[in-house]
Amino acid sequence: MNLALDLAIVRRVLTLGAPVILAMLTQTAINIADTIFIGHLTPASVATDGQSAIGISMPLYWMFGGFCSALGVGTQAMVARRHGERVPEAAGAVLANSLCLTLFLSAIATLAGWFLLPPLFTLMHDDPGVRALGVEYARWRFLGILSMVGTFSLKAFYDGTERTWVHLVAATLMNVLNIALDWALVFGKLGLPRLGVAGAGIASMIASYAGFALMLLFTLRPRDRTRYRPYRLSNFSLRQVWAIAKLSLPSGAATAIVMTGFLMVLKVVSHIDGLTPEPGSVQTAATKIIMDILSVAFIGSIGLGTAAATLVSKSLGERNPELAERYGWQTIKFGAYLFGLVGLLELLFPDVVVGWFNGNPDVIEVARAPLRLMAALESLIAAAILGTHCLFGAGNTRFVMYVEATLHFGLLIPLSYVLGVLLDLEVLGVWIAAACYAAALAAVMLLKFRAGGWKTIRI
Repeated sequence: MNLALDLAIVRRVLTLGAPVILAMLTQTAINIADTIFIGHLTPASVATDGQSAIGISMPLYWMFGGFCSALGVGTQAMVARRHGERVPEAAGAVLANSLCLTLFLSAIATLAGWFLLPPLFTLMHDDPGVRALGVEYARWRFLGILSMVGTFSLKAFYDGTERTWVHLVAATLMNVLNIALDWALVFGKLGLPRLGVAGAGIASMIASYAGFALMLLFTLRPRDRTRYRPYRLSNFSLRQVWAIAKLSLPSGAATAIVMTGFLMVLKVVSHIDGLTPEPGSVQTAATKIIMDILSVAFIGSIGLGTAAATLVSKSLGERNPELAERYGWQTIKFGAYLFGLVGLLELLFPDVVVGWFNGNPDVIEVARAPLRLMAALESLIAAAILGTHCLFGAGNTRFVMYVEATLHFGLLIPLSYVLGVLLDLEVLGVWIAAACYAAALAAVMLLKFRAGGWKTIRI
């Protein structure tokens, strides 16, 4: 494959993708802000336990909420295909039915998560302090699943119609509001109570609903109501609801599988915590921080992948599969180059980067080598995520689900236990397993995209 970039195509992807990347990085900053604010609580043991609690809470949140939010994958693919076919009212009908599914699935996920969180935390960590903080934080976040899923459906509609800036506006509002509320509720400022870890959960939940409300207001603008007519009663169709669900749920299952894999890896890490002499949950806190640092590459790649998915699906709607393929490969190459440079900075200055999140010397020591390992592989991580999203845009969601299930349960989880516990490599062994998973995922997704069978999928 030619390693050179087609600047015209890259420019087109960046024009569409830059707002998505900024929006998703801004929205991800909500989770990072929670980690940073909690990292400055005193005493240090509270900060470490609090960060460990969030480290377990977020995969649980995404296991439930992310499963539902995968509605955005099917919604975006269908909206972009209708956009390419130049039938705007059909795109509006997709949004209407996606929002109906949002209400139904979010209610189920919120209720299930609320009651299952205590036993899940008992399963995940042995420290009662971490469990108590985690359940309290996660329950507040779970109350925001509706806003999270609704935002993803609305984002999918605007991304699919090539107006990616809309979510950027909403994400900016969410982030600014979350930082202000984190400061006030975690530390007890402006006359508000000092709620610590729970305060961070409340702040994130409120910020999420504010962003969702703003995106709903965008759909009520006269231009969108006239062109897309999303809220007509005649739009509701059980057949289209099923079509969205059928296309989206494999992606949701893949998300749930990924989060289950992460949780099992965190279980291995918490087990290692119990075997090491360091006080507190140092290994778990270090793992959470590494995940937050790598989230720049994760989310940035998802942002680029969202743009690629829109352009791939739109090009297929225009009956131009060759252009769809060019969009895919150029995005994959650009993302690999870009996030390879980001990884280089983390590789050279790991202590500085980890120190932004937690100044505990034990945490920095544990995180240093694993961070360097993953930083060296950020190009592969980006390629894996971008290849996945190109297949999502084409509608090939089932393949992704099968691959994620195979790699997580057949490679990542067992190899983490073997290297981390049996061979006594501790957290470094866990991240070596993660590196192997990333390399395998990149290889499979790129080979599948290269095969080209996705060009004939109809949605």
